[in-house]
Amino acid sequence: MTFNVIEMSNRKITLSFKEAEYPETPRVLVVDLSIRYGGASTRALAIAQALSCSGGILAGIENSPVVRIAREKGIPVRIVGKRRTDPWIPLRLVRIVREEKIQVVDTQNIQSKFWVSLAAFFTDFVFVSTLNSFYRLEHGTSWKSSFYHFLDLFTNWKTDRYIAVSETIRNGLLEDGIPVEKVDLIRNAVELNPEDLKVEIHQVRRQIGIPRDAVLCALVGRLVWAKGFDDFISAFSQTAEQIKNIQAVIVGEGELRESLEKQIENFGLQERILLLGYQGHSTVLNILMSSDLYVMPSRSEGIPFALLEAAALGLPIVATNCGGIPEVVTNDESAVLVPVGDVSALSRALVSLCMDRNLASGLGQKARARIQKDYSLPVQMEATRQVYLRTLRECKIHPGFS
Repeated sequence: MTFNVIEMSNRKITLSFKEAEYPETPRVLVVDLSIRYGGASTRALAIAQALSCSGGILAGIENSPVVRIAREKGIPVRIVGKRRTDPWIPLRLVRIVREEKIQVVDTQNIQSKFWVSLAAFFTDFVFVSTLNSFYRLEHGTSWKSSFYHFLDLFTNWKTDRYIAVSETIRNGLLEDGIPVEKVDLIRNAVELNPEDLKVEIHQVRRQIGIPRDAVLCALVGRLVWAKGFDDFISAFSQTAEQIKNIQAVIVGEGELRESLEKQIENFGLQERILLLGYQGHSTVLNILMSSDLYVMPSRSEGIPFALLEAAALGLPIVATNCGGIPEVVTNDESAVLVPVGDVSALSRALVSLCMDRNLASGLGQKARARIQKDYSLPVQMEATRQVYLRTLRECKIHPGFS
C-alpha cells in the first residue's frame, strides 16, 4: 500500500491506493468547447499536455483556438463538432471515451459540462468539473449569468468532483450546496522565466505603434463585461490628463469590441488606447515584456493566467480587489488593488505608479517572488493528477475498460 499526501484547500488529504489496481496517471479527456481563447483554455492545454504521454487527450470544436494550439504543441486532439450547439456532441464524446478507454473526463467551461453530463447517461467515467470562473458572477446581471448558473446547477447531478481555481469559486460552490468533500482548490499556475525570453522591446513597440518614451499599460483578456475594460478606459481618460506620455494596449477579442471602440472614440483616445485583438501567446508575452504596467480592472475573476504571467515577469500591477486576484497579489505589497468599479481609485493608482518608478519596480519584484514560490506549474499538475486518482478510487471506476 502506498500513501501520498498533498496540500490542498488548506487541509491535508491522505490518498491510498494499490499500485496494482490504479495506474500512476489515469487516461484523461480534457473537454474545452470554447470558441475564443481564455484562461480556461490555458489550463485545459496545460493538463492535456502534462498527461499526453499517459493517454491525455483534448476534445474541442473544429478550428477553435485551443484545438489549433493543442495541435501545434503535439497534444492528441479529438474533434466533437463544428459548433458548440451540435446535438451529436454527447454521442461523439461517448465514442471517444470507449475507443480511448478514458477513465476521467475533466470539463473546463459550462458548455463542456452540459454536453459531458449528457454523455454520462451512456457510458461510465469519472466526471470532474473544473470551474475557472463562477458563472453566477461572470456576466453581471445579464441573462447569461442566470442561464449559465442554472446550467451549472442542472448538470451537478452527475458530477463526481469539482476543482475550483480560486477560494472565491470554492466558496460559491459550497454556498450552492456542493458537499465540501467533493470540492478541491487547485489554483492556476505558470512556468515562466523572464530571463528565458529574448525580447527587443523597441522593436515590439514599433510593431504595435507605441513610442519608445511612452509609459505603456498592458491589459489582456476577452472583451466581455467581467473584464471591466470600460472602467479602465474611463480611468485612463482621467490619468491621461496628468501623465502626458501614457498609452495602453488591450489584447483580446470579444462581444464588446464595438462598444469599447466607441467609448475610446468618445474620449478622443484613439491614438493612446489600442485594441490589438486576439494575439498568439508568444506575442502576448512580448507585449508584456515591453510594457511598464499591467492593469486588470476586472469585475469577476478566478485565478487569471494573464495576471500570473504579468507577475512572473515582474511587471508592476494595478488590479481590482475581486475574485482570486487578492489570492495572487497583496495590496501595497506586490500590487496596488482598488475597489471594483472605482474609476477614480483606478486612475489614482495608475498615476501613482507612473510617478514613482521605484515603488512600481519594488511591487513588480515582490509579485514575481510570490509566483515563483506559490504558483508552480508542476505542483498544480501533481495536485490535479492526485485528485483524478482519488476520485477514480472513490467512484470505483476500474482503470482498464474493455
